[in-house]
Amino acid sequence: GNSGGGLFNMNGELVGIVNAKSSSSDAEGLGFAIPTTTVKTVVDDLIRQGYVSGEPSIGITCYTVTEEMAEEYDLPLGVYVKSVQQDSDAKKQGVFPGDVIVEANGQSITTIEELLALKEGMEAGDVIHFRLWRSGGYLERDVTLMEQYVP
Repeated sequence: GNSGGGLFNMNGELVGIVNAKSSSSDAEGLGFAIPTTTVKTVVDDLIRQGYVSGEPSIGITCYTVTEEMAEEYDLPLGVYVKSVQQDSDAKKQGVFPGDVIVEANGQSITTIEELLALKEGMEAGDVIHFRLWRSGGYLERDVTLMEQYVP
């Protein structure tokens, strides 16, 4: 396999690092790569400070509430907050384990993938406006994103 190997253009220039290869028999030779510009940024951060900067975090661990879970536990569809990081703004703003995120920045949230996609274009210091469900009622919280990998 070539996962982890270099990806070169027609001029022999390194343009990426292959990090995954499709396991489908229909797509032999299909690989996925991280661009060298991203690799350089990550490596420079690791050398300079020992962690990767610029990755925003809400400060929670969570999972998608499936339809089966919603029915069994009488929850709305959304993202269930499993835990809240002690030093996060989510904790300071009153987000609690057991809350269900049903909306973020005015967008309906029914899966963790939707929440991650919304966070994708944001940076540490940006604010997400949440609509949460808690114990049969709805409440709103504004949470400032923090750096994900600060030691």
